[in-house]
Amino acid sequence: MSTVSDDNSLLNNFEFPPFDSIDASHVRPGMHALLKKLIVNLCLLICAYLVDSDLVELEKTVEPSWPKVVESLEKITDRLTVLWGAVNHLKAVKDTSELWSTIEEIQVCFY
Repeated sequence: MSTVSDDNSLLNNFEFPPFDSIDASHVRPGMHALLKKLIVNLCLLICAYLVDSDLVELEKTVEPSWPKVVESLEKITDRLTVLWGAVNHLKAVKDTSELWSTIEEIQVCFY
């Protein structure tokens, strides 16, 4: 049995986007899976500040630091930036009506 990542080049780990194997049919499920994962990770990051402390006490005592907040957010959003760049590259070199409609649907998530 194959998984979504087996069939979807956007969800596999890579150093450089595998442009030759990315297809328009990968965009919708790939971006939805990635956005879901990013939302979960962001919620976990936020919850890390709220565990064992109520919000009022947290606001009085927490000192956000660059590594704890910004670097964590960068890790979360970097994958999205890379994949969305690959999708836009695909649109520029291998455009189809299916890809256009998928990109329009996904862009709603960003705005």
